[in-house]
Amino acid sequence: MQIKEKEQDLERRQKASAERGRAILASSDKKGKGTLLRLLLLNAACVALLCALVFAVSSFAKRAEDLPPAVTGSAPGTLPASETAAPGTDAPETADPAPETSAPEPYPTVFREDPNTADPGASLSSGYCALVDLSTGKILAAKNASARLYPASMTKVMTLLTASSLIGEEKLKSESFRMTSAIIDPLVRENATRAGFLPGEDVSLMDYMYGAILPSGADATVALALYSAGSEAAFAEKMNEKAKELGLTGSHFTNSTGLHDDSHYTTAKDMAVIMAAALSDPICREVLSTYTYVTHTREPLELTSSALARMSANKTKFVTVFAGKTGFTTEARNCLVTAASDVNGKVFVAVCASAEDRQKIQEDTRLLYDTYCR
Repeated sequence: MQIKEKEQDLERRQKASAERGRAILASSDKKGKGTLLRLLLLNAACVALLCALVFAVSSFAKRAEDLPPAVTGSAPGTLPASETAAPGTDAPETADPAPETSAPEPYPTVFREDPNTADPGASLSSGYCALVDLSTGKILAAKNASARLYPASMTKVMTLLTASSLIGEEKLKSESFRMTSAIIDPLVRENATRAGFLPGEDVSLMDYMYGAILPSGADATVALALYSAGSEAAFAEKMNEKAKELGLTGSHFTNSTGLHDDSHYTTAKDMAVIMAAALSDPICREVLSTYTYVTHTREPLELTSSALARMSANKTKFVTVFAGKTGFTTEARNCLVTAASDVNGKVFVAVCASAEDRQKIQEDTRLLYDTYCR
């Protein structure tokens, strides 16, 4: 009886022991699985953190690469209130900055019409026009393109090009020339637009280059003429030599300003050639494509491109206007020469002249680009 009870007691103990063993194993298994799960979660968190860190570093590097280079020598602004342009002259208007442009390249200066050259005719109010594709030298549209016209202040593109050729980049960026009352007074009497340089101050030649184009300053063009040729008449002869060098047959210049003279003329086609040559010159292209510029004079002047300001209010559909020069005299009426590029980098030059008002010349230029530069 005792033996049987002992056997039964041993059996109970064995069963209890087995139950405890299974419980311990089950508990151990759960703990192991929990530990493994925690390790996996921790590992996943570390991987996610590492990926986030790598992405952040990569994004920072990409933003640093995309930052534009610093630009010097220009600042937003308009002509000072003290230097207002006379009514009907090339006064600037508020507008968005022009886009950056690529480095200059030599463009053709021999342009041709062919059977496909369009005649805008009555769709333009301008009496003369030429639209040229500089990649091919083809005239895409023309209206009296070889007929003689008065260029007014479009002349200053030729002044800029001639001055750059005569003076050279090194002197333009290092030398200055004194503004005088003898330069300013006749321009005041003729109601010519001036940049606003003061008599008696030494002005850098580059300030004169920008002053000639952006606000259409006749004071700047005369100073450049005197510095590089000794007199405006001698400088005009240099302009005519440059015209002959470019193969122009319908142009003759008598001054640097574009003030009216019956013997001072060009054609829309010739004006397009002059603009193409200027865009091939690094200094000229830099000036013509600048929207605003601050001079280095004692009292800095904030100069604004009248051409770019006006065309920014007349947005084109397929190209972006990046350079230009306005013009107006009573005899020439309103004139405008511009350059524009499309998304592929192809460059076009449009010349419109003898429009009845400022708005018409801008609309005619936009119409040329929108119609023939698709």
